[in-house]
Amino acid sequence: MSHTERVARRAFLAASASALAAPALAQPSFDTLFRSGGNVLRSLSMTEPDEVALGNGHYRPLLSESGGAYPNQRVQAAIRRFAAPLFATSARKNFDWEITVLDDNSVNAWALPAGKLAVNKGLLRYAASESELAAVIAHEIGHAELSHHLQAIRRDNFTQAMTAAGRDVAVSSLRGPGGALTAVGIDALRAPMHNLIRTGYNRESEREADMHILSVFRRTGHDPAGATGFFR
Repeated sequence: MSHTERVARRAFLAASASALAAPALAQPSFDTLFRSGGNVLRSLSMTEPDEVALGNGHYRPLLSESGGAYPNQRVQAAIRRFAAPLFATSARKNFDWEITVLDDNSVNAWALPAGKLAVNKGLLRYAASESELAAVIAHEIGHAELSHHLQAIRRDNFTQAMTAAGRDVAVSSLRGPGGALTAVGIDALRAPMHNLIRTGYNRESEREADMHILSVFRRTGHDPAGATGFFR
């Protein structure tokens, strides 16, 4: 190594050490954006159009992450027919209710905002009666119907699940003209929304969703007694 190269190398190492020792330049951080003065998401006025945007924006990616749609069109058509009268009980007429059977053998079902539901094929095999399956779907309808996703967004543990990229999104970029959620805002909420779907809601939301089953069953004629076995 020549004298010039040695000098350049020492200069580079010195500059690198200095950069590592120096504090990072101030960037919009998670703490600044979402915890300074409280959870900023809690103060956002989330509306039904936001629910629609979140449901539409997250549904296809979450289906793909959850095993994808079960490749049997007869089964998919059958679940849509079965769920239609349950969806018809909803007062949320701006929701485009939709359900997909997932190619997953575990016993699970979930709902996104704006009436975007999925049920695993494993759950279909486990349900012993139409009332049991209807109870599962009505429970998930309750989460969407009662806006449990928006309630969760306002809690601090929701923003704690955001990715590093999501945490660094400027609050001003979450909404566009007219106050609608932007694509950036929808993407920033993707990780915590998917985490919420997988881990479940708080106890109060789950209780409300269970009570919603009775509301749906009163309108559809399903027997509530026939649904209790599945949840046990």
